[in-house]
Amino acid sequence: TWLFPYNTYKYPVVWSAKDSPLTSGEQFFYQIVEHTRKPSYIRAMADKFQEKFLNGPYIAFHYRYDAGEWSSVCARPQQGRKGEVCVVLEKTGSKGLALALTRFILQTNAFISGSGNKKSTIYVASPPTEAKKIKEVLNLAGAIMAGEGWTLDIVTTIDASNFLESEYPSCELMQYKEEVLSLLEQELSYRGDYFIFSELSGWSANVRKERILDDKYFYEMSVIKLIEDFGPFSTNYTTTELYSKAEQNDQTAENSLGGGMRLPSITQN
Repeated sequence: TWLFPYNTYKYPVVWSAKDSPLTSGEQFFYQIVEHTRKPSYIRAMADKFQEKFLNGPYIAFHYRYDAGEWSSVCARPQQGRKGEVCVVLEKTGSKGLALALTRFILQTNAFISGSGNKKSTIYVASPPTEAKKIKEVLNLAGAIMAGEGWTLDIVTTIDASNFLESEYPSCELMQYKEEVLSLLEQELSYRGDYFIFSELSGWSANVRKERILDDKYFYEMSVIKLIEDFGPFSTNYTTTELYSKAEQNDQTAENSLGGGMRLPSITQN
């Protein structure tokens, strides 16, 4: 049974922590995870990519809410958490997501690197069809952070795809490039010092299982939780100094990107 990248059977998962004592089923599950790490060639690719693009602490961000699929999902009434996710996606524009990420980094001083420099690095994994759009959102976040004296280095799925093509052009595995790219990005997300994951995504769930095994579950948050806690619907959105500054910088940032950006999901506001 190959656990990654897709689920092939049902098993118990302790999402919040590896509580002790675990049930026999949970113990068996974690033994499977421990012995089905990414293949050595994927880990070697990740080592090489990190050395070139992610030399230092970084936030891993998996954005899975692509427009086509989630437009169809949220067009129908949804129950439970899926319905709550649809509400958040419908109300949040690209500006809201960019500001939520900006506020999270600035308020937590997340992963300052360099000699006293205010700099953060983020790796964003997304469906290839959404990679360009999500990079625009991150560029907006970077422009807002620049106004606060911070540098945001942005590395994306586009960089990983180009890396595979340039570094392994004659490798026979490139005939399965999409699968290799997906596994490479899962490995990079697993290695992230912090992980922002997409709820209801099996891809994110696979990464989280491996992070739980290695006690990295303290350092993660969902995209939806990020928006709820740090975005335009949070209780102190309009009262914090950050947001007043961000509003002033936002128009300049959007102009630099040509304007008209939208969150890469179903939203159009």
